[in-house]
Amino acid sequence: MSLTLDSKELLKKALDHILYYLEIGKINEARKYYDFIIAFTSQFPEALWTDVEIWKLGKVLLVVYHSDVVDNEDENIKFAHLSFFYLHRSLELSEQKGLTENDSFVIYKTAATLLKSCEDCFYSTLTNLYLPKKCKDEKYIETAETFAKYLMPLIRYTVLLDLEKEVGSFHDDEFLEELCYEIEELYPDMSEKELNEARKMRKLLYNFIRYKVSEGELYF
Repeated sequence: MSLTLDSKELLKKALDHILYYLEIGKINEARKYYDFIIAFTSQFPEALWTDVEIWKLGKVLLVVYHSDVVDNEDENIKFAHLSFFYLHRSLELSEQKGLTENDSFVIYKTAATLLKSCEDCFYSTLTNLYLPKKCKDEKYIETAETFAKYLMPLIRYTVLLDLEKEVGSFHDDEFLEELCYEIEELYPDMSEKELNEARKMRKLLYNFIRYKVSEGELYF
């Protein structure tokens, strides 16, 4: 398959079909498209790079991850990273192209869900971002691993803060409210310095995945 305008439209239609079937509870109908999405994304990971609706691919890959379609841990970790990448790329594009308030809400909620339900997928990447190249010092590595795990809930919290800032509220969404409460209970004395570090690492994670994708390296 070559990447053409028609193939991009085919991808977008497949994403819309999946999201529609998921919304009305027809899971088996949605699953019929998963193999196509996986194959297309693996071959053309940047196919929707300039399309603000790239968030739909991020949401679908999160669903694919939780559907156990692929019995391979490395593949599933790839899905989680690409989901994060596409969701944040859509927010980046929205500064020029705009998103509806509902789309923005869905993107932020999906990102928060991803960072909660797939957090284990990101520990290794975050740890490596803190380590000097080819570091083999066990104590240094252990410290970086501990800090990565400490920071992950705060990274989620920055997503929730951005959601409130951009959308205005959680729209009485129980999942988001409980997630926010859980983090505030876990970090009652969180500082602005810690939140700034979490924001920095969230951006660094996005840029790292972007670099890997641009180099054709889709495994993390």
